[in-house]
Amino acid sequence: MKGFHNLSVVQVAAADSAATPVVVFLAGDDRSAKETAARLAVDAGLVPFDTGDASTVHLSEAPGPLFMQLHTAVTVAAAVDDAAR
Repeated sequence: MKGFHNLSVVQVAAADSAATPVVVFLAGDDRSAKETAARLAVDAGLVPFDTGDASTVHLSEAPGPLFMQLHTAVTVAAAVDDAAR
C-alpha cells in the first residue's frame, strides 16, 4: 500500500489555508490497508482517492503524471483518467 506521497507539506498547508481540501492518492493490493489510510486522510482534512492496485503506484510517484500535482475532489477523476493513458 502506498499513499500520502504525492504532495509536499507546503502544498497541503497552502490548500489548508485556502480551505480547499486536496486529494491524496492511495494505491495497493491490501484493501484493509487502503481503508485505514483513507480514514487517516479524511481525519487530516484530505480527500482520499484510490487509483487502484499496486500496478498504479507509478502514476503518483516521481516522475509520474500525478506526482506533486494539486488536485481537488472535482478535478481528480479526469486527471487520473488522463494519467492512466
